[in-house]
Amino acid sequence: MRARRMAVLTCSALAVALLPSALAAGAAGATPGRLVLGDFDGDGVRDLAVGAPGHDRVRVQYSRSHHVIHLHGNATSTIPTLFGTALAVGDFNGDGFSDLAVGAPDFLPPNQTGGFEDNPETEGAIFEFDGSPTGLHARPLRLTGPYDGDEPYDLGDHLAAADVNRDGRTDLAATLFGADVELQVFRGSPTGLGWAHEQDLTGGFVPTALAFADVNGDHRPDLIEGAANDFNDDGSVRAFLGLSTGRLAVTPQRIRGTAVGVRTGLGSALGVGDVNGDGYPDVVAGAAQDGAGSIVLLLGGRHGLSAARHQRIGETRLNPHRQGFDAFGAALGVGRVTGDRFADVIVGTPGAMVGSHTRAGAIYFLRGSAAGLSLANHQRLTQASAGVPGNPVTGVRLGSAFYVAQLVGRPNADVAVGAPGGSVASPAGFVLRFHGAAGGLSTTAVAAIGEHGPHDRFGHAVA
Repeated sequence: MRARRMAVLTCSALAVALLPSALAAGAAGATPGRLVLGDFDGDGVRDLAVGAPGHDRVRVQYSRSHHVIHLHGNATSTIPTLFGTALAVGDFNGDGFSDLAVGAPDFLPPNQTGGFEDNPETEGAIFEFDGSPTGLHARPLRLTGPYDGDEPYDLGDHLAAADVNRDGRTDLAATLFGADVELQVFRGSPTGLGWAHEQDLTGGFVPTALAFADVNGDHRPDLIEGAANDFNDDGSVRAFLGLSTGRLAVTPQRIRGTAVGVRTGLGSALGVGDVNGDGYPDVVAGAAQDGAGSIVLLLGGRHGLSAARHQRIGETRLNPHRQGFDAFGAALGVGRVTGDRFADVIVGTPGAMVGSHTRAGAIYFLRGSAAGLSLANHQRLTQASAGVPGNPVTGVRLGSAFYVAQLVGRPNADVAVGAPGGSVASPAGFVLRFHGAAGGLSTTAVAAIGEHGPHDRFGHAVA
């Protein structure tokens, strides 16, 4: 079972749904008393957290001081936990500081027994680190998955955060691999995340991506779930709508891959934002295994999501000369990169060949418009592009994860791009940060953030 689970996680590195957090130094300070999401030390500037699950750690860089710390799980596990596989940011205890939730889906506490040939299976865990004037501090571990000894449950493979019940404290949705219950929603409280009033959700197959967005415009967060192996493997996107009770509807809206022209794997990644500028957040869903890969824009509206309001774009429309399996749509970022009223979309293509280098990776930038996503003036960037640091290397997988953030005092969102590597040729992983500009992603002053831990998969998640 252990070998099979690690293979699943290697694939899921291409399907990370990211949440608001942190990027650069030098932005203007926040309004006093106003939470800046992703500002862990309260100085008014977003900070940066990068997961390195290969070595069970998360690197946190505080923006103004440039001080770097490394977080680790604060409870003993008998095996590597994959701590840092997923990250989510919110104010879970309502104290005005941003907090960080970290998924560790392979967590297994000591003294567990059972399993095939007495090889206990994992239960998973979510670690909470609370923000403060001195930065992040660990809370005692309270959220772990179920355990029966024979099957992995792996709580925390994917995370998403929003204030579902609108009490001023952020709630957290987490995937639960291998259980009849696929999703658990934990409530924020004055003491952080806990089991009180927790909600279980189920809908069919194992989720592959999570995000929150108010797709029907009723001012209540809705939970969006991608399930790339749903139905006959054509995949689906499901929306659990927020209710006036402060909970989520147990029966989701569901859109199948075949209803939007996708043959395989709709829901491999998710991004949310108002792409067409009509005031309703939209959902962008990846289908990385649909031929060369494709993405689908699902427009929000008064009644939520509908297959009738969609736009599908395959990589072959953007790059007819692509080679091999590129995994276009394996990761997605959405935000106002150009600074106008339309959210733009960044698409990860971590399987792309660059020159003779397989799986070197590429990213595409597509503009939002009143008509949806525009193919005009799109960008394709790799490490062979002028201004992008480094050189193409086999196995880097640039475009495996994204974080898009509009910095305080800047009209354009910046984009952080994960390249977790993991191959023999490029073992460490890194993150590139692009500044947004009126013309799209600027290749001037692109910053590179990296470390030198072999096979640590640094850049698997960014928040």
